[in-house]
Amino acid sequence: MFIQGKVVIPPELVTTVCGGEVNDAYLDYVVLLKTRLEYAREVQTGGLAQTAAGQELLPDLERLRVRAVSKVSRCSSLPPPPPS
Repeated sequence: MFIQGKVVIPPELVTTVCGGEVNDAYLDYVVLLKTRLEYAREVQTGGLAQTAAGQELLPDLERLRVRAVSKVSRCSSLPPPPPS
């Protein structure tokens, strides 16, 4: 069963993952992205990947995932800010 709302990529998800500051709100969007990817992968064998929408959506979700992982990795490898 395909539930459209679970695979829609909201514009604010893209904007935040690509250009947002890594903070608690950013991580909330990463969790949202994770749930979208899990759902898309779960139903992939049930036909989502066979649809034109699925063929367009899965690569976009994967690119966002790579961007989010890269951004969080860069942020976590930065030295801590100096004490104030």
